Amino acid sequence: FLNMYRLKQFILFIGDLLMLYAGLYAALWLRYFRLPILDKQVSELLTPLTYIFLLSTVTMFIVGLYDVGRTKNNKTFFQKIFITFAVFILAGIIYFYINPGNYVTPKTILILSAALGFALVILWRYLHNHFLSSTIWRNKIVFIGLSPETIELLEFISAEPERGYDVLGVVGGAALPERLASVP
Repeated sequence: FLNMYRLKQFILFIGDLLMLYAGLYAALWLRYFRLPILDKQVSELLTPLTYIFLLSTVTMFIVGLYDVGRTKNNKTFFQKIFITFAVFILAGIIYFYINPGNYVTPKTILILSAALGFALVILWRYLHNHFLSSTIWRNKIVFIGLSPETIELLEFISAEPERGYDVLGVVGGAALPERLASVP
């Protein structure tokens, strides 16, 4: 179980990182209206933005966006994404504008990269929550006996399928309430 949990976290991490790089790629394309190539201008941005991307994923971890059991696209999710976005912008400002040894000042690229990257992260998380975590990588559960706690857990699991649990059935006990008639 623990290995599957870490695998899900790793997949979220890789997806987030890829979306941030895709946002940078799209920002470069929008800014210069051509496909970005690895030239001096792009390479001067790539290393510091890689560090900022990694800082963003660490921030996502700290605010709880890698808690697989709680990955849900709700108000709290968007608040946490906004916090990470703010850290991204702040880190970019500190590195590119306050750092005295830096000669690159990518105002447009920094803002476009952040906006597009985090929009892609939101899209990735939406797709992950609605397709991957609710259909693939499900933990199968069988309840033995029926109690008020079992009914509460069944209602919770059916209300939040993105948590990745699949109830195979309830063995023994009384009949289930009508609202849980779909549970075998």
